[in-house]
Amino acid sequence: MSTWVTRWVNGEPRDLKVVGDEPIAVATWRAPRRALQNDACANCGAHRHYGSGPIRENYDGPLICSGCGLTDRQDQELHVRYALKHGSGDFLQAARTAERHGRKVMALKLATAGFHYGEEPEQARQLRTQLLREIGLEQLADEEDSIQETRPILVDAPPQRPEHPSGPTIKRAQLRLVDNDPLGAGTIALEALEDEQQRDQALEILADVAGRLTEDEPEEVVNLLNAASPYSHQTPNLCFALARAEYARRKYSACRRWLLHTRRLAPTHREALELLDTVEEMMNIASTTKLFPF
Repeated sequence: MSTWVTRWVNGEPRDLKVVGDEPIAVATWRAPRRALQNDACANCGAHRHYGSGPIRENYDGPLICSGCGLTDRQDQELHVRYALKHGSGDFLQAARTAERHGRKVMALKLATAGFHYGEEPEQARQLRTQLLREIGLEQLADEEDSIQETRPILVDAPPQRPEHPSGPTIKRAQLRLVDNDPLGAGTIALEALEDEQQRDQALEILADVAGRLTEDEPEEVVNLLNAASPYSHQTPNLCFALARAEYARRKYSACRRWLLHTRRLAPTHREALELLDTVEEMMNIASTTKLFPF
């Protein structure tokens, strides 16, 4: 059985998948090893600059990382994807999950993203410092111990639609949809699920996000809606969205399971019944709707 460990490889810490003590794979992600700074890149820690040329007066384009080339928004979206793969849209929670699973470099990346983009930057900074010590970067951890709590701004967000961190969570998610950032909207909607008064609206936003992403990014839909459980697994439209995403991934057995679950929740869900017939025909399985009609 394979597990994850963090070891030094060619002079840098890397997450390795091992069987016993034998490495079988090296993760592609790398640790951000530059000192934590406001408005720096979470992916690599480098500063950002204005495109490829000098700073221009009234420049309103995105800032580009001088190390990896990501804009602030691309950097945030990358780490949202990492967080969702660890079962949460919250960077801190996902970082702790990655740490428990032995992926300390990934945990470090998520803690760094939590400092730059999360709701609890000081806690994220403290976790980052702890992880730096655990993976053998004590000198960098000592340097960062003196950093005071700070929070960067999404500099490349459209100026007419700024972030509203103190406003209603649903409003923030809706603005992300208007700005054509469905993954960002879905991540914010996850935060609202624990608030009973906002839950129904959050589930509606997640359904909207799933509809926008299923064709091109079905894996992101699966990660997002699984992170929204148990609420997403109790909602017929979101169970059907999971089925459609699995169908797009050609995971027909998983698709069928979600379609059957959708049918249990909503026996007359026409689209689910039609797709169930299609999938069972493809899998050469007797039609459930004909054998067991409601």
